[in-house]
Amino acid sequence: MRRKVSMLLSAAAMLLAPVASAQDCRGEMEYDSAYLELDRWYCGAGAAMLIGQGGAKIAHAGGGAVCFGSYLNEFWALEIAAEQCENATGISGGALWHWWGYERLDPFFTFGLKDYIEKHCGPYAGAGTFWHLDEHWSLRFDCTLMAGLEDSCDFMYGFMLSLRRSW
Repeated sequence: MRRKVSMLLSAAAMLLAPVASAQDCRGEMEYDSAYLELDRWYCGAGAAMLIGQGGAKIAHAGGGAVCFGSYLNEFWALEIAAEQCENATGISGGALWHWWGYERLDPFFTFGLKDYIEKHCGPYAGAGTFWHLDEHWSLRFDCTLMAGLEDSCDFMYGFMLSLRRSW
């Protein structure tokens, strides 16, 4: 278990290091304030669903999820999330890349690492969108595909629908 967590944290650090140095190329949104200013942070909670494929140790499972994140600039956000489903508890660390946005509709790509404790661990990638209700509240929907790094490469499909609050 320690080896799996150590591998997860090491891979997350290597994966997210280039993201942390990303620069805002359009210059439309600049953060001159300190890093701990609330205008960068968000949190959300909602419903999650997992679907295992092949020999995955997780059958179809529904449950809840929470996430916490911070925007680095207009395009990139880093986040951590936790999911509690019927037969699995998972944690993840990853990044969101907002490649295009139109007022209320804000699609993104997401990638990072997930660890379903005592089940599967591996990288994930996916896509989703925010529907901004106002400047602080948003609905979020995203789909992810995780490739397990255990004995065999089992895939896990994840779906999440949540409500997000930003400051």
